[in-house]
Amino acid sequence: MNRVTIEAMDGHGRAMNLDLAISRETVEGWAGDRCRAVFKRNLLQNWLATPTGRLTCDDITWERTELGIAVRVDGDVPWWELSPRDLARLRESV
Repeated sequence: MNRVTIEAMDGHGRAMNLDLAISRETVEGWAGDRCRAVFKRNLLQNWLATPTGRLTCDDITWERTELGIAVRVDGDVPWWELSPRDLARLRESV
């Protein structure tokens, strides 16, 4: 299983990791010690290739913004803009 880690800030300004575990069929989003979403890999891959609007599954939402791609984890991470490096790693891995 391939993994990508995105460092974000939680709602209290503390660093928090969003770990994405990528398998053949799915991408699991982990925050803390909990799996927060399970995306179909091809759905997330297609969205990342041409992001429009929002893509939500369970507690994780991806959104195209004026500044780029942002992610939110309900209850833990308010909207967080991905760095160009993190976005490139994610696109390559998914």
